[in-house]
Amino acid sequence: MSRGKPRQSHEVPKLKAIELEGDSVDIDYFLKHEFVDIFEPCQTLPAIIEWINSHLQFYHQERIALKQDAKKAEARAYFDLRNGIFEERGYGKMTEAALGHAICLEESVIEAHDNYAGACSWAKRLENLMVSMQLRLDMLRSSEATRRKLVEPITD
Repeated sequence: MSRGKPRQSHEVPKLKAIELEGDSVDIDYFLKHEFVDIFEPCQTLPAIIEWINSHLQFYHQERIALKQDAKKAEARAYFDLRNGIFEERGYGKMTEAALGHAICLEESVIEAHDNYAGACSWAKRLENLMVSMQLRLDMLRSSEATRRKLVEPITD
């Protein structure tokens, strides 16, 4: 990440749109826009929350599958190393501890763990985004209820 010019403490940085499977949502707008009334956010935020949830479901499933892929890559690397690659690479004396370290150096294992980490980070980001959107909707509803109590006449 580029550091660039430091921001003043009162400036909230622009949030980048989130893009998944060709769709994009401007989260900066929905989290920071000053809505005049509750109508627009009540129409759009629940749909956005569900959109996020559907992608979150995918990443939870993907995370489980990629974790298994990482275990498979480790197992294949283990047997490949045991069957001669360990010596070919000049890793020294083959012990279980040395095999464990050598497994971590295998490109297939590194790639599998990178894929798993990516799915985990997307799942966490989407969980957090969903909470932020829900909190934003709740705050807008609360503000609208307060506004109505202050503005609309009380009838008994």
